[in-house]
Amino acid sequence: MVSRSWPISQTVKTAEEEWPSESPKRTFLSGPNSEQTLHAIGESVLFSALGSAGAYFLDDRIGLKLPIAGSILLINVALFGMMFGSRSAAMFLLYISLLQIGWIFLNCYLYSALIEVNNLLVPAAMPLATFGSALGASAMGYVLEHEGLIGSLALAVGATILTALLTIPFIHAARRPT
Repeated sequence: MVSRSWPISQTVKTAEEEWPSESPKRTFLSGPNSEQTLHAIGESVLFSALGSAGAYFLDDRIGLKLPIAGSILLINVALFGMMFGSRSAAMFLLYISLLQIGWIFLNCYLYSALIEVNNLLVPAAMPLATFGSALGASAMGYVLEHEGLIGSLALAVGATILTALLTIPFIHAARRPT
């Protein structure tokens, strides 16, 4: 995948050389190797379809609040499990799958809440969601590098809590009789 003109050097440091073993960064990276990680992420994308299938199956049968709260809880459990749980490839696949299933499920219900309030909010929310995705990945990398594992966990949990808090007004507005 690398261009033939790309310089190949033997001076690239491995994670073990670059970070001492007691570093939180090293602890975060110890676990499945890069090939196992890529396979697990690819397989988790397939499992993520369970999130939209679950949202379709529930289809507002139990309201909006409980599924949204449940998916936020699932996302946080997956984050804590990924950070502090087993480092095996199978457990990484489980955690990343739960994370993606919860995220897709949450997005389905968040957009349902927006549509119930005003369907024009959905196209208005798309640029903000795209910006958030780009900013979120960069922010997580920065926090992981400077604050370590606990800082990145705090950012992830804080972001999901912020999502919940920003969603509450739309859920209440969607349930008001007109």
